[in-house]
Amino acid sequence: MHLTLSPFPEFIKQERDNVMDRYSIDITNKAFNGFSVKLCTITELVLIQGVEVVLLLLSIIGPLCAWKIHLWLAENSSSPQTKRLHQKILAMLVALVGACRCISTI
Repeated sequence: MHLTLSPFPEFIKQERDNVMDRYSIDITNKAFNGFSVKLCTITELVLIQGVEVVLLLLSIIGPLCAWKIHLWLAENSSSPQTKRLHQKILAMLVALVGACRCISTI
């Protein structure tokens, strides 16, 4: 995966005609954000997909665990030590979910 602001010469050669036909934009003197999977190896694509799946799973599991801990904290049957432990775990999960969302938007 190549993150680019100024396109690589290989990318320009490969995509210039396609972009000109579709969008009427000459990419030889334009900067843009994005990545090209055409220049990736199979290993890079597999790693990218693996990271995306892990981030998706953490983004789903984290809020579910936080909700369950919130319900446990709402019960009055827990001891004060258990409540403090659950509050710490809840804070860690909220931080983890925030980090996952920040990473997934990069």
